[in-house]
Amino acid sequence: MARKKEVEQEVKKEVKKFSWLVQGTSFTNEQVEEIIEDYIKTHKWLVNEKIPIEITFEQASDSWYELVFQPLMRSLNKTGVNKVLLKNMSLFEAFQKVSDSHLVLNIEAKGTGRYYDYEDACFHVLHTHKGYWLNRLMSLFVKK
Repeated sequence: MARKKEVEQEVKKEVKKFSWLVQGTSFTNEQVEEIIEDYIKTHKWLVNEKIPIEITFEQASDSWYELVFQPLMRSLNKTGVNKVLLKNMSLFEAFQKVSDSHLVLNIEAKGTGRYYDYEDACFHVLHTHKGYWLNRLMSLFVKK
């Protein structure tokens, strides 16, 4: 029972690192922390499936930050998706949208040998985002 409480404390401490993501969202701190916790738990499970030892939640959090969060955030900036999406949603919501797209694209591609990275997911979100094509069309007629 004491070990379970220690693990819960470790989880709360690690998840709090991402509480800044709540800015500009309609989510509460608790909701964002719960969603981030789910992302990290899923990452932990995936890592533990691939290696013979079990990693801690803290190790999974560091790994998720380095291998998932940072690359996805860089892709948001590099592709310009953040400029389009942030007009209508928060950074956290844009992160979720691209993360979900990344997962769906790779599930659909399973067995084909194709892997979609975060930039692919960003472009997928961009091209399916309502208003994107209208903005592109309008930009053709607006003189600069």
